[in-house]
Amino acid sequence: LNSVIKESTENLDKYNITTTARLIEDFIINDFSLWYIRRSRNRLQRPKSQKEAEETASVFASVLIESCRLVAPFAPFLSEEIYRNLKNDNNSVHLENWPKINKSQIDKELEKNMNIIREIVTKGLKIRSDEGIKVRQPLKKLKIKSEKLKIEENLIELIRDELNVKEVEFQVNETKNDNWELEYDLEITEELKEEGLMRDIMRLIQDMRKTAGCKPEDKITIYYSASEGLAGLISRKKQEFLSQVGAE
Repeated sequence: LNSVIKESTENLDKYNITTTARLIEDFIINDFSLWYIRRSRNRLQRPKSQKEAEETASVFASVLIESCRLVAPFAPFLSEEIYRNLKNDNNSVHLENWPKINKSQIDKELEKNMNIIREIVTKGLKIRSDEGIKVRQPLKKLKIKSEKLKIEENLIELIRDELNVKEVEFQVNETKNDNWELEYDLEITEELKEEGLMRDIMRLIQDMRKTAGCKPEDKITIYYSASEGLAGLISRKKQEFLSQVGAE
C-alpha cells in the first residue's frame, strides 16, 4: 500500500494520470482483492482468537480507507460511498488530505519475493491444469530447480497452501542459468486421494451453504448416506470436517 502511495504521488506530481490510475487499479484488484483477501479467508471466517479477528478487521479497514483516498480523484462517487460506510459518519473523502507515505512500512525485498511466489503459483496452477489435476487434490511434492532462488519459510508456506502440495523442495538447476523450473511429483497415494475426496465433499457442502443463504457464523446439521468406504473416511475425519464446514 505504501509503495503504491509513493509511486502514485510521484506520478501525479508529474501529471502522469493514466500511469497512476493503472497503479492503483493493479494494487486494488490484484494485490489486495485477488491475493491478500483470498489469502486471508480463514482469518476472516475462522479467526484463531478475538485478537486475530480484530487485527485482521483493522488492517482491512485501514487499507480500504487509504485506497478510497487514492481512488477519490478517479472514481469520486464509488470512493465516497465506500468511505462513508467505513467511517460511519458524514465526512466526505473529498475533504480528506492525500495519503501520506509511511516509508517504514515499505519492504522492497518482501515485495520482490512475494512477486516471485505469485509467479511460481501461477505457473504451478497451469501445470496442474495441463495435467488435468484439480487444485483440491493434494500432491506430494513440488520441486523448484534454481541456482539462486532463496525464499523464507513463511513464504514457502504460501506456495504449499496455494498449490496444495505437502512439500516444496529446492534443487540445483542443471541448466546453470538464472531461471527456475517447476516439477510436481504426480504420484497420488491412497492417502492423498482420500484427502482430495474430503476436500471435494467440503466444497460441495460450502456450495450448499451458499445456496441456502447461510452466513459464515451459522451452524448447520449435515445428513448423508454413503458407501462403507466413504462413510468410514468421513467418520475418521469428523472433527476436521465439522470445523471446516461450520457444522454441529
